[in-house]
Order: sequence, then structure tokens, then C-alpha cells
Amino acid sequence: MMNSHCSIATLYVRDNNHEPNSSVGQVAAARTRISDTAKQSSLTTHTIVADAVSKLSDNAISSLPNLQNLKSNVRKIRERSQNPLSLPTTRDSIVIDPQYTITARNRTFLHFDSGSIDQRVLIFLTKKQLKIWENALYSENDDFAKQIRSLPTLALLPVPDVIPTFDEIKAQFPTEDEPC
Repeated sequence: MMNSHCSIATLYVRDNNHEPNSSVGQVAAARTRISDTAKQSSLTTHTIVADAVSKLSDNAISSLPNLQNLKSNVRKIRERSQNPLSLPTTRDSIVIDPQYTITARNRTFLHFDSGSIDQRVLIFLTKKQLKIWENALYSENDDFAKQIRSLPTLALLPVPDVIPTFDEIKAQFPTEDEPC
């Protein structure tokens, strides 16, 4: 507490009613060690946490969050530090590197990207969905083919427009009693 009287400042030091807690510093050091190790090594999350916790006192261990929370933090730290792509600041700045259009099993993930235009179109299909799309018998009815092909684009609409647009497309489909 500070008291000033007639331009004389006096500082009073009060007695604390508790002893310093050394576990606070140990916990902070352990969390820093966990964070640094997570960023720089390929050890498992369990190994990183176990190594850091093994060097703590029982009092410090009791101050830590549970094991699952610590492991989750390690995974989050790794995701942030190992992600080579920065988050885009605008919709126009989204650029998908060709190496990210193919899965780990060397399958095409992104089948079409119209580029950075106002109404950008991205088409993601599995191999099975692509076969269904390619083998569909649209040749008999051009209107039906157009309607079916318009359904995947619903995913690109603003959320409030999805249901009304779906209802418009659905209204154009022939009824069950009428032939295509």
C-alpha cells in the first residue's frame, strides 16, 4: 500500500498470510517445455506430456489440468505450428495449391475449381459419386439433367438461400405420376 503525505511517499509492505507457491513456476515451465517439444519434435503426444509431467513435484502435478486436456493442447500446438498454409483474409485470396487437391491415397479430391471469381465453383466428389454422375441416364431428358446437375451447387449458396432455391428446383422436377 502506498501513502503520500506532504510530498513524502511511504510504502508499507504487508505480511502475506501464505507462503510462496513453487508449483506455479514448475507448472509454467512444464507447459513451456510441452509447447516447445510439440513444435520441434515428432514424439507422440503421450510421450511429450509424460516427459514433462515426470519432472514435476506432486504438488505441481495436482495443479495441472487432466491428461486429455494436456494432450489436446499438444495437438493444437502442432496444428498451428505445422500448418504451412495461412488463413485467407478475403474470399479472393483463397488459392488451393495443386498438391492439396489429391488425397494421401493419391485420389483426386478437388475435381473442379473455377478460380477466384465472384461466383466461385468448387466441386468435391468421391470416386463413387463421380461414377454415379457419369453413368446417369440424362440423355433422354435435358431438363431433368439440368435439374440434377444444379443440386450440388446448393452447397455454394448463402445459407438463407439454400431452402428456397431447393424448393424452386424441386418444383421443376416431374411429379411421380408423370413420366420424365
